[in-house]
Amino acid sequence: MSSGLHSNIMPCFFFETYQEAAGRFPSIPVDAFRRAAFLVEPNGNVYRGMGAAYRAFGYGGRWGFLFRLYEASALFRNASDYLYRCIAGPRAAAG
Repeated sequence: MSSGLHSNIMPCFFFETYQEAAGRFPSIPVDAFRRAAFLVEPNGNVYRGMGAAYRAFGYGGRWGFLFRLYEASALFRNASDYLYRCIAGPRAAAG
């Protein structure tokens, strides 16, 4: 079982720091964990950055359209990824 924070909002998720999760997911480089959030599903699907956020939102039900739009629209995906990089940039620099 994960030592990370179990969400009461989305009970099917465990939130962990990259330091906790990196050892369990050796296929994801530690540097990638430093730059972006990841969602690793039980079936092995891996999503990062805004793709991970939109995929997680979809589990809540009403925001699932965001992931579908992200997957279907290059314009929406590129804009979302750009905004994510602007927000996550300071996080990556902090290490």
